[in-house]
Parts: sequence; structure tokens; C-alpha cells
Amino acid sequence: MHAYLLTRGTPRNLDYAFLGSEPATHWWDRLSDANFINIDRFEVAARADGSGLSLLLSGLPSARRDSIGTPIRFTVVVDGLQDDPELLADLVAVALSPAGRAALGRQLDEEFPYPEINAIRAGTDPGTDIGVRTLRALRSGSTDEALAGAGTRTGTGDGTGGGTTADGGAAPAGRDGTDRTGCWVGPVDDPLARGAFLARVARMADGSTGFAFTSHALASVAGAQRAAETLGADAVILLHDGGPAGIQPLGKAPAGTAGGSWPRPALIVLLSLAGLAIALLIRWLIRWL
Repeated sequence: MHAYLLTRGTPRNLDYAFLGSEPATHWWDRLSDANFINIDRFEVAARADGSGLSLLLSGLPSARRDSIGTPIRFTVVVDGLQDDPELLADLVAVALSPAGRAALGRQLDEEFPYPEINAIRAGTDPGTDIGVRTLRALRSGSTDEALAGAGTRTGTGDGTGGGTTADGGAAPAGRDGTDRTGCWVGPVDDPLARGAFLARVARMADGSTGFAFTSHALASVAGAQRAAETLGADAVILLHDGGPAGIQPLGKAPAGTAGGSWPRPALIVLLSLAGLAIALLIRWLIRWL
């Protein structure tokens, strides 16, 4: 298991980049390039491909600001989380809570002071044990004690998720939610959907393949349907905006189709043949009438 940390320095010329090493595969580009997720904002994305499970947490808030006052964020990628399903469940549950994300951000700020980050980004410090320290911060930020300090709580234990925090944000979902088979979409603020999301991630850690992600980029069930079709794999999606009232199944059609409609190339061929048949019929009628 290895963790990678992406952030920026406070000077404007020290833009976002991974500190030290970076993942061998940027698998999340498939989601962000297709505008299925927006990693400039908070997202949770998990992918399992049969060889392991990787988790991305983007938009974790830092107390730092750049030189013109823009808030700075962290993005964390952890590979090999199938080896620690308990940490995986903790991280996803905590990251689905605004207070939990704040707790993770505070721990990362404490582990990586801004002068060190500036030096690493400027190339004057190679960085020491960044992956190990990132994991340490994530473990500290996902403890019950850290969550209690953030004013939130863990799930209810009844499969319905964790309710709300003191500030009205969604608390971490219950760890014993029930997953639905196949592809589905739900609202991120629905406790049942969050519990089912956690259950799907647990299944992925146990060997199932596919994607599970939140989305600030998609804003409708139709958009989620398009994402599932394009990915061509089991996908569960929690929408921040424009989601259904609860969990809604998504049909999985071949990429490039829409809800069972004809694929565009086949439709063009069909219309061309129909036009040819009509032209031949008209020619025959003119000749014999």
C-alpha cells in the first residue's frame, strides 16, 4: 500500500504537483477527462481492476493560502487499499462528511508544514517519507477522536448512514449499508445512498471490479447514465447536485448509445437503406404507370 500527496506551494509559481513520487497510473484521468468528476473540488473516487483497489480523495481543505489569498487544497491517492479494508472504509466514510474532510486536511497541514511543502515544490528539498507520512496523517484524520473534535460522529449502525453534523453537513455514513447490484446513482446527501456506496467500495476491496465515485461534474440521472455507459463497467455514482430522490438503477448499454437507442452508425446505415428503397420504388412506379 502506498499513498501519494498532491498540493501546491504558497508562491504562485509553485503550482499543483505530486510531492515526491506519483502514482504509476493516473486512472482518474479517465473520469476527469470525460468530465465525470471535478478534481478541483471535493470528490471521492475508487477504482478496482482485479489487481487491486485505488482511492482518490480530492479537494481536501488546507489552512494555507497562496500569495493572492486563494485557498489551497490537497489531493490524496492511495494504491493497494484492498490490503487494509478497515482503513478504506474509514477514509471513504470520513471523506463523505464536510467535517471529516476538514479533519483530514488539518492532519495533512500538521504533517506537512508550509515551508517544507514550498521547499519540496521548489526543488530544494527532496521530501522525506512522503508516502508514509501521508498515510499517518490519513489514519489520524479518520479516527473517532478526530471526528469528535470536528463536531461529527460515526454512523448509526443501522445501515441508514450517519445523519448530520452540528453545522448541518452530512455525517459519515453507516458502515453496514446494503449495496445494489449493477450500476446505480444516488444523491450524496442521502444516508441510504452513502451506506450503499460504502458497501460497494467494500465489495470492490473484496475482489469486485468497477468504479465508485462522487461527482460535482455530473448534475442529472441522464449524465450518470452516460458515464456508466461510457465506462463500460459497474459504476456507482453519488451526485452532489441534480440527483434522484434516492438510489436509482442505471442500465448499462454499449458505449456510444443512449438508453437503448440505436447506435449512431447503425441508424445512418438504416436510413440510407430506407432512402434507397424509396428511390427504387419511385423509379419502378414511373416506369410502369
